[in-house]
Amino acid sequence: MAEITYGAPQQLTLEQLTDWLWGQEIGTGPVIAIGNNGHTTAATFRHSLTEPTEKAVISLLVGGQAIIPAGKTEVCSGEVFILSQKVDVVVYR
Repeated sequence: MAEITYGAPQQLTLEQLTDWLWGQEIGTGPVIAIGNNGHTTAATFRHSLTEPTEKAVISLLVGGQAIIPAGKTEVCSGEVFILSQKVDVVVYR
């Protein structure tokens, strides 16, 4: 399956970035990677005819560790822009 990468503005809050990610998944397919290209947050999606039914959540790493609720699975992790600052995050669903 084809993969496609989109960029999100640096200035987004964590909540706004999570909403942006969900909006991209709805039209494209599930997120498979997240990070940055030096200028924007970059997220890669697997182009699929089947869209995710559960919203992916972006969470800040705490002390370098991912805090993922029971019953949820890590999708990817990386360094993204939140309010124009680079931070480490994990994406789970």
